[in-house]
Amino acid sequence: LPEDYIAQLLLKLRRRRLLKSRRGVNGGYLLEKPVAEITVKDVLEAVEGEAFEVICGRKRKKEKKSKCCAAGTCVLKEVWVELKRKIETYLGSVTIGSLAEKRGKA
Repeated sequence: LPEDYIAQLLLKLRRRRLLKSRRGVNGGYLLEKPVAEITVKDVLEAVEGEAFEVICGRKRKKEKKSKCCAAGTCVLKEVWVELKRKIETYLGSVTIGSLAEKRGKA
């Protein structure tokens, strides 16, 4: 990955208090919390904004219209909202610590 991109990711993680930075000779980045308390959902939301985005009814930036022409009558919106809830629940249950443990066992 390009160094500039990594710097942006580290800054986003620091702003969400997942990392802390230390200056000096022994400086660098450290985890702000124990690995058992940092979830995959935390990391994705820090970097991407949302772990899963339901775009039904979302407005375009420069337009007043929704991206979806059937946003008000869409029968699938509930499906996407429920999927979002399930994905976020699952990602919130997977910690960085549990991933590290699995990696160590592999």
